[in-house]
Amino acid sequence: MEYRDKKFNIAHFEEAVKPVKTKIKSLQNGGGGYVYIIHKKFPPRDNSKVLNLFKVGYTDIEKDGQLSRLNSFRTTLISFKVHRIYLFSKNQTGRGAAHDAEQQLHKALDRDFNAKSVRMMHSDDRKATEWWKVEPKDVRAFLDFCDYVMQEEVNVPPAYATKFLRTDAKVLKFEKPPDNRVRYVNGKAVELSPSESRKTNSPHVRGKKKRDREVAERAERANKVSREQKDIEKHPELETTKKSVAFWKEVLVGERFQDKLMYDDDPAYFDGKKIITDVVYKRQKMTDEKGKTVYSSYQPFVVYEPETITKRHTYQIDDASGFMNIPEVLHLYFPKLKKKYKKGYDMWQQKNQYNEKYDYGKGTKR
Repeated sequence: MEYRDKKFNIAHFEEAVKPVKTKIKSLQNGGGGYVYIIHKKFPPRDNSKVLNLFKVGYTDIEKDGQLSRLNSFRTTLISFKVHRIYLFSKNQTGRGAAHDAEQQLHKALDRDFNAKSVRMMHSDDRKATEWWKVEPKDVRAFLDFCDYVMQEEVNVPPAYATKFLRTDAKVLKFEKPPDNRVRYVNGKAVELSPSESRKTNSPHVRGKKKRDREVAERAERANKVSREQKDIEKHPELETTKKSVAFWKEVLVGERFQDKLMYDDDPAYFDGKKIITDVVYKRQKMTDEKGKTVYSSYQPFVVYEPETITKRHTYQIDDASGFMNIPEVLHLYFPKLKKKYKKGYDMWQQKNQYNEKYDYGKGTKR
């Protein structure tokens, strides 16, 4: 499709870099970057003959804008044809994925398509740009090869791709790739043998294996989250986020217990009687069995205060107040609740490496 003057309807190109019609939510507000393929017949240098030239480049949308790079070519080339735009979403590292894909496509063209590269300087370029000379009869093979590389050989494939025709544009749906790497000879795709594919330095095999592994890992993480969510629905005590606070508040706030030997600085006039007043989500400074000061992970902590009807000084109440984690309070003072919410107790015991025989208040074994 021709990319000409400002009066030309560029809706197709805007849709290609910000596909509002797509169901891919990460792309509806625009992508992070894209790789483009443009084409024009012109002499690369003064007094040279007209060549059929293609350029493969990339644009960082956040830095350069959506169509600014193509607009800059319109300034120097007046008009040209756009054949492909391969769009990468922002969560595909934006510029990084588009730039890496462009570089890998350049290498693949040199290595497996044997297209002749032509370097030239435009008046507004800071450095020479690289174009590929493609015979008219090989244009379709050239574009098919680029599609193949973008689908199969780049480390991160595009999230969306657009194919531009003479007067229209279509979403590019990649065909099923061959089992082995492809090399183009005289404009025809030649599938290499498995041994040749393995021997090559092409990132095809590494990239595909890496992508397959990443897909499998994402699927496993999603399945794990799904399984954990189902377990939490059955056993809400397994919740580990801030949502856990509401559950433990309902279970423990208002509960009473007594421990006359809890702490040395717990004044005797409270007789060790405590009441649970709150549950908070925090990190807590603690002492492990070796006497080393450590910090817990973020988790629900039980807040207790002395239960008294006698007026006392604030510092006296503070000395007899404190925090306990879930396995400690259930094991020491609420064995029935420990049994009832055994799954939650076991989980927090393991996370905190809580030792039932160790007195964390005294620093000794009970």
